[in-house]
Amino acid sequence: MKILVLNGGPRKNASVATLLKTIAENAGNKEDIDWVDVYDLNIKHCLACMKCRMGNDYSCIQPEDDGHVVSEKIRECDALIVGSPVFCANISAALKNVFERTIPAFFRETSMEGFPTALHKGKPAAFVVSCDTPFPIDLLFSISTGGLRAMKAIPWMGGFKTAGQIVRTGMKEPRLNSSMIKKAEKLGKKIKVMIGAKSQKQ
Repeated sequence: MKILVLNGGPRKNASVATLLKTIAENAGNKEDIDWVDVYDLNIKHCLACMKCRMGNDYSCIQPEDDGHVVSEKIRECDALIVGSPVFCANISAALKNVFERTIPAFFRETSMEGFPTALHKGKPAAFVVSCDTPFPIDLLFSISTGGLRAMKAIPWMGGFKTAGQIVRTGMKEPRLNSSMIKKAEKLGKKIKVMIGAKSQKQ
């Protein structure tokens, strides 16, 4: 079992990372978890050349970097856990860059119309966003929902099934409360069950 965690935040001990760790530790054993801090990656920007969607091997033509490494991790994972702080109603630039470079690991465009063929049908995914915009401003301007929508788009097109999501807004308290931690624990256990159910069907 391989559980891939993409920490899209710049801090390795902040609320996003803490919630990701809690989910992952309840979803599998330590040896099952593959943790990636996206801010540590050496990954060039997507050139929008579309070669990865039209070639025979569906891979990025740029020189080998961490974009290729993460793509392989995505192809091999049984579950995906992603988190990011919300910047300007979107995910972090570092995580967005990862998604742009790893698109062919999520889906392929095998028709002239560009309709995607999902490569991860039914695999569980969990999503975490953290935003300091308080209610009701967050709701009125769709700040955290904008980040969540951007985060889920590519995995959804890749066939991942949302096991759950955690949205933390208005971070006046520096520490996560117990209810948020319990929600992360419950989400991790749900992912574990979903992985088991999918493996039994195969």
